[in-house]
Amino acid sequence: MNREIKFRVWNNNRNMFIINGMTPKEIQDDATQSMELPIITNEPCVWQQYTGLKDKNGVEIYEGDIIEFSSSVINKKITYQYEIIYHNGYVEDGSAGTAEYSIVFSGFAAKATKGCCDEGRTRSIGRSPDKENYGVCGIIVDYYEVIGNIFEGVE
Repeated sequence: MNREIKFRVWNNNRNMFIINGMTPKEIQDDATQSMELPIITNEPCVWQQYTGLKDKNGVEIYEGDIIEFSSSVINKKITYQYEIIYHNGYVEDGSAGTAEYSIVFSGFAAKATKGCCDEGRTRSIGRSPDKENYGVCGIIVDYYEVIGNIFEGVE
């Protein structure tokens, strides 16, 4: 199965997404029709790509999204948050959370921002084994929820 290529674009001057979930062809067609292309290309913008994955609620996950998972351990609730990034280097594969289980990885990953023993830990992302798009998977996104993004904060 092919992954759908889509983008969203955050405009730093306007503090808003000016493109949200559009394919490259749709972006080109829209810019041509609305004459927004000069604005898009001359203002500072951050392009973020769709990972091809969805959270537990079916929400599309993009670079820059913040995902969260909560669990209870011995009557204590622990909340884990990760920022979705594009990563080229070593990631934990989810086997044991130690360096000896790290693998070379290039693709979308999750960088720990809250709740993990080491903020900044980077893990691969994927879906549970019985669903499509499963690969080397440290974070199974089927259990996580998109709660915000790096520009607009979290809920």
